[in-house]
Amino acid sequence: MKRFRRIYGPIMIVLASAAFILSLILTLHSFSLMGLSACSTGTSCEVVTGSKWSLILGFLPISALSMGLYLAVLLCCIYLMVYDDELAKKLLLGASVICLLGSLWFIYLQKFKLGAFCPYCMSA
Repeated sequence: MKRFRRIYGPIMIVLASAAFILSLILTLHSFSLMGLSACSTGTSCEVVTGSKWSLILGFLPISALSMGLYLAVLLCCIYLMVYDDELAKKLLLGASVICLLGSLWFIYLQKFKLGAFCPYCMSA
């Protein structure tokens, strides 16, 4: 736990914060509330963010779900910086596994189904 508090925790907090912010930007872009410089019409970014796989049920952006997931990771990390709690560790592990599997799925979609990559999506 000492190593988590000194090394891994702070790194995970920074990365989860960055991923949360990128997901927020992508969500705002999806609702047309914010433009992205690399996502103009005809770019590979626009192909990805405008695909059928970018929405759930036709209206909810995947990035909105990822915001919740990254927020869970962030809160678990912050909590574990102070308390040594088994439930928080299990939640962090579960959220991390979901992040990993989701990342692999979306890399697969971008490479093999869409043939285009979104730099914002890949960064998140």
